[in-house]
Amino acid sequence: VDCGSFNSGGNPEGQLRVAKEVAEYVAGGGSQIFGLMLHSFLVGGRQSLVPDVPLNYGMSVTEPCMDWTQTVEALNALAASVRQRRDRLYKQQNEAGTIRRSESMQRVSFPEIGQRELLDNLRVQNIRPLISPACVIEEYPSEPEIEQLVLTTRCEVSSLLQHQRNDRLVVIVGPSSIHDTRAAMEYAARLHTKAAELSEQLLVIMQVNLEQTSAAMNWKGMINDPNLDGSYQINKGLRQARQLLVDINRLGLPAAMEFLSTISPQFVADLVSWANIKFNESEAHRELASGLSTPVGFYTSTSGEWKSAVEAVGGSCTPHAFLSVSKQGIAGIVETTGNRDCHVVLHGGDGGPNHEERVVRELSEVLESLQLPARVMVDCGSFNSGGNPEGQLRVAKEVAEYVAGGGSQIFGLMLHSFLVGGRQSLVPDVPLNYGMSVTEPCMDWTQTVEALNALAASVRQRRDRLYKQQNEAGTIRRSESMQRVSFPEIGQRELLDNLRVQNIRPLISPACVIEEYPSEPEIEQLVLTTRCEVSSLLQHQRNDRLVVIVGPSSIHDTRAAMEYAARLHTKAAELSEQLLVIMQVNLEQTSAAMNWKGMINDPNLDGSYQINKGLRQARQLLVDINRLGLPAAMEFLSTISPQFVADLVSWANIKFNESEAHRELASGLSTPVGFYTSTSGEWKSAVEAVGGSCTPHAFLSVSKQGIAGIVETTGNRDCHVVLHGGDGGPNHEERVVRELSEVLESLQLPARVMVDCGSFN
Repeated sequence: VDCGSFNSGGNPEGQLRVAKEVAEYVAGGGSQIFGLMLHSFLVGGRQSLVPDVPLNYGMSVTEPCMDWTQTVEALNALAASVRQRRDRLYKQQNEAGTIRRSESMQRVSFPEIGQRELLDNLRVQNIRPLISPACVIEEYPSEPEIEQLVLTTRCEVSSLLQHQRNDRLVVIVGPSSIHDTRAAMEYAARLHTKAAELSEQLLVIMQVNLEQTSAAMNWKGMINDPNLDGSYQINKGLRQARQLLVDINRLGLPAAMEFLSTISPQFVADLVSWANIKFNESEAHRELASGLSTPVGFYTSTSGEWKSAVEAVGGSCTPHAFLSVSKQGIAGIVETTGNRDCHVVLHGGDGGPNHEERVVRELSEVLESLQLPARVMVDCGSFNSGGNPEGQLRVAKEVAEYVAGGGSQIFGLMLHSFLVGGRQSLVPDVPLNYGMSVTEPCMDWTQTVEALNALAASVRQRRDRLYKQQNEAGTIRRSESMQRVSFPEIGQRELLDNLRVQNIRPLISPACVIEEYPSEPEIEQLVLTTRCEVSSLLQHQRNDRLVVIVGPSSIHDTRAAMEYAARLHTKAAELSEQLLVIMQVNLEQTSAAMNWKGMINDPNLDGSYQINKGLRQARQLLVDINRLGLPAAMEFLSTISPQFVADLVSWANIKFNESEAHRELASGLSTPVGFYTSTSGEWKSAVEAVGGSCTPHAFLSVSKQGIAGIVETTGNRDCHVVLHGGDGGPNHEERVVRELSEVLESLQLPARVMVDCGSFN
């Protein structure tokens, strides 16, 4: 349980209350909570970063923290609760005549130990060579006509999004996933003909989805698994994907794509006219969007709420500096200008549709108040249609009715469509039906034509309505449906591929930083022992201590961090029979956190993004903390930074539970990993993340030498859920813990959870 965050309402005193509530649960014999998170520093509260104003020593600059006195009180209460639980169990065993010795300190090892490197690649089977983006682009180059098509389409989408006197509707339409290039090209040929017929009313772009989450039929898309057999021939998939996009664009039909990986866009982004991103809370994907040369749509959350999508749009329109990969396949520091053409895509949620006119109006007003593009897109499939192809046609007609009535806050739609309707399963040795989706159900071609015709008719009706109003007012203007509006950035940089990338600076390799600040045998033993202890407690293997992750919400001052660590080490040693205390060392932050992205990204706290300095400083700090004999925990936001520090981390947490890139990362980490519940408070996606991370993966990442590669993992059985509340309030109540544990157990996943005593709790 995260005692901070939503569980405490962001209140330091609230954290102490949550910790005592958990202590009461433990003292009463409760065992489904195996750990807690406490946000704590030397001085309580939080302070703002103000230029030229000195910072208070030992006080957080992001989320509010408890002070040291409150921290000691919380730790003492938790240790006492473990003693009470032991006494209670001893009494029960005494009465039953089954007394056993105390097993609080029993060590249980990871089953993988001895098979691979103990600390750093415990769950990484292999890092295979990855062809560089530059080589694939040279093999399947773009063409002048394609470049003009992509540029024109992007400008058109931007014009419609910004409502710059352009009244067509954008329609993103195509298969939920593409597994068969022949069927995809037949579909593209039909769609190109229909798009040309309706071009005065609709800007039609074909959805070409080439990546899938691991939850999608156990198939991760054409890029990752082009043979559909789990062989993960990714180099083949990247070539095949680029060739397909070239062929579709060559028809004169622009293409759209959903980006799951943060590296794959380097191979294909110059051929994409519109992109969408599912993981709106993921900082790595907001950073990606800030540098993409194309307009980007962020999905609303699976709960249906749109707050985090709005935050993603706002976060992506500002400049960023982050770790990524260049066209040459070398890790680098990417600096972006920000993307003003990001917007929200309403695709419903667990509670049902969210495309109603009331929601659209409310969302548009919020976007406008934040000076963000105030028009939205509606996904006619997904939750809005209940996953039903016929439902998509209904939603499309509802939007058409809204448009025909003069509505202008919806500028586009998404339709999931293929040659044949419905969906089919991937079954070994069973032939697939031609032109039918293997993931989300699609409309058939006939229904697609009906939907497109209805939408085109609605645009004509809206124009007639406006013409009539202008005629009555004496302000008639010519039709502006086809007016072209260019991106303001054009002319400053490459038109198609690095429109919003200012620079790619050199990044020191992980191997060099590790050589500069090496681990030590005593540190390696501490990290290994602590990981085994956490695993033992998580798996409930006859070990009854509580794990307590405690420390600042973020670290900006290494001297204050080391003073805090020294105090915590002394207290941890005193309570070691009852508590396994690990210091939280948060070195990355989201852009929403005080406009400061953490020590790794901005060690000077001035927006200069001296990332190479930050990586060195971060590793040195972790070495120093571990050298005290105090194990360290860390939240991973980037999927590349763990290569620099993961061997020094005994427990990790991940905020972005829906992000496939972060689930892949967790599957290969050598440490136990906690996934936060969503900002709405629901835990379904965190459970899916735990399940998805315990299976093997193959994905694009970076090696210790700073070279892009294909990482193959075995899966991580030590992932679990962290309850940290939500917008609706705390979620650490005993009823929630019990219900969640039962679900986890039924899925054969670790059935114990952690509580964040801060945050929303």
